[in-house]
Amino acid sequence: MLAFAAQGMLLLPLLALVVVGLVLWTPALVLVCPLAVVYGWFMWRVGLGLGTAWLTGHQPELLAALSIRRAA
Repeated sequence: MLAFAAQGMLLLPLLALVVVGLVLWTPALVLVCPLAVVYGWFMWRVGLGLGTAWLTGHQPELLAALSIRRAA
């Protein structure tokens, strides 16, 4: 549930732009699509960096968890 709440919070800037486009300024809707692509790419890069940073410090544990001896 926390992940769903975090996802909703991350989508608020795009939702705000859609609401502005629907209520106040219709040309803002044209801006939403390219900005959503750029925003999604940025969030992907941030997540990739965070995952890489975490994995760098946890490689021995990951290798131990995935070893063949442990699986058998």
